[in-house]
Amino acid sequence: MKYNILILGNLNNCKNAFKKIDLDLIDSLAFITNEMDSRNKWFADKNNFLTDDIKELDFDFIFVAAGKFQEFRKFKNQLLDQGIKEEKIWYNFDVDTFNLRLKGFRKYNSGTLKYKKDFFMEEKPAANQMNLDFNSMNKLEQYFYCNKGKTIHKFLHYFEIYDRHFSRFIGKDVAVLEIGVSKGGSLELWRHYFGCKSKIYGSDIDPKCKKLESEQIEIFIGDAEDREFLRSLKEKIPRIDIVIDDGGHYMNQQIVAFEELYPFISPDGVYLCEDVMTSYMEAYGGGYRRKNSFIEYSKNLIDYLNAWYSKEKSWLSRKKLNVDEFTLSTHSMHYYNNVLVIEKRKIDPPFAAMIGNRDI
Repeated sequence: MKYNILILGNLNNCKNAFKKIDLDLIDSLAFITNEMDSRNKWFADKNNFLTDDIKELDFDFIFVAAGKFQEFRKFKNQLLDQGIKEEKIWYNFDVDTFNLRLKGFRKYNSGTLKYKKDFFMEEKPAANQMNLDFNSMNKLEQYFYCNKGKTIHKFLHYFEIYDRHFSRFIGKDVAVLEIGVSKGGSLELWRHYFGCKSKIYGSDIDPKCKKLESEQIEIFIGDAEDREFLRSLKEKIPRIDIVIDDGGHYMNQQIVAFEELYPFISPDGVYLCEDVMTSYMEAYGGGYRRKNSFIEYSKNLIDYLNAWYSKEKSWLSRKKLNVDEFTLSTHSMHYYNNVLVIEKRKIDPPFAAMIGNRDI
């Protein structure tokens, strides 16, 4: 289905909003702008006051392309006063949600959590108002949705992934390193999840994060792209069982952190890199199929996971794929929406056996 869409705001904001709207959703589109060269000057610059009645125009939705939320509120109130229904009014920063909503998505991806009832995505409910079934939550989700401590910022579907790969460490003497401390909330989440025997380490480039240390939590200050800093962590931390890379998300940061820390993880440990969406974002050095993105880098590791079976030289590089330390120490790689998990385990050469009645 296609829609008639209006975009209200200065010309540059209108153009930027238009670029983000899925073209498959547009039947007709018009800008309502205050630019002097525009055919109609709809509002004054100083107070963003609409000078004409918009409700008489033919449209299904109107985007307010405002630079600040306060400006959006001013325009929205004027549009409501003109009798325009609230569900037709959108803020330009919600374009992604708009695209999804009109394609039939009605709620957010919350992993295995169950909703007591549906809600419209544009309502953007707070986490504690999402009508989630508490009984369907794992231990991490229960802590997150009831959190009154330091701020935790996570995609909702991550908790299912964490629990799938980390639950075997609960109650054990486990050492966890999280790259990226931010407000410190996730470090407290890990302490709660793994229990009193755990040791939680954090690293961040911001010196202010040091003050977030508390019982069982130790924080190191440095750049995750700095190999010398990462090597110094291996001297200060006796053992690491789990690494969670939630740092700056730039390509070189993710690659360097993996190269330096993965070999140091205990033989049965786990390496988790989240927010790999940046591998598709030019601003972070990524891009679809871009050679030096973390995702493309990780795809090469799949070959080494299977290096046992490579017998001939590559037709492209004329080189043979050899079993290396990654092959010998890696049990599996798990790709999820926005997350890569790599589980370690000492690997012996694969061997196939044939068992059963061969006469059948």
